[in-house]
Amino acid sequence: MESTPADEYPFVSMVLNKEAGPLCTGTLVGSRTVLTAASCVAAGGSQPEPDLVFVGMSNIFLDPFRRGAAEVVDGRRRPGDYEMHRVERVVVHPDFQADAPQQSSNLALVVLEKASRAKPVALPGAAYAYPGNGTAVMALGFGSRSGDGYWPQLHGDVLALLPQDECDGLQVAYGAAAFGSGPGAGQAQACTALSHNFRACAAGNLGAPLLPAGGGTAVQLGLLVSGFSCSTDPSVASASSPALYTWLPCHADWLEEQLAAAGE
Repeated sequence: MESTPADEYPFVSMVLNKEAGPLCTGTLVGSRTVLTAASCVAAGGSQPEPDLVFVGMSNIFLDPFRRGAAEVVDGRRRPGDYEMHRVERVVVHPDFQADAPQQSSNLALVVLEKASRAKPVALPGAAYAYPGNGTAVMALGFGSRSGDGYWPQLHGDVLALLPQDECDGLQVAYGAAAFGSGPGAGQAQACTALSHNFRACAAGNLGAPLLPAGGGTAVQLGLLVSGFSCSTDPSVASASSPALYTWLPCHADWLEEQLAAAGE
């Protein structure tokens, strides 16, 4: 998939520090609440704390400090328009451990100072059924397609959910202590296959949303928390292909509580 117009996914956001620049990808899940990976925004981590969020952005280099709501023409956003918001506070999941970012509680909410006019993405309830291995899903983010780092335009790709035994292999590779149970009601994490257009290892894709492919109402199923190195060596590619996502239905209650606390 090539670059993705922001008006197709107005909830996709970029989380930034105004001095350091882009940190990761996020999604608007309430009028003033953005969901992303805790390992991107947790205090005391390897990255600076976020103080800005660009909502509905498609290109990093288009007037990056424009203020105010995006203009709407004929019911659609004009290309390149977005909203810039200051961060009020960050709420990290209480079970997140900075020394084990691949764990299933790697998620956080960034609360904005003012409400966005963009339409938030829907979140799944706790009873949302795991769609099954091989199901087509889509990931969107700002990570580089050639290696670690950032890509100037929002982009993504259609991926397939991996069988659980392949996903379990990530536990061995990462050495993480808890990856949750297999597919079903207790599913805590999900994995997708290799994509040359969407590099899970690129820093800009951290926190990227996992959505059902095929259009319809957008429901965010997961968010990207880790991928292997961005090696282009074919001998490494097969081992480095999976990407790991926090499975959001397992956190539906916590998300609902935090959104209510933010006045959503």
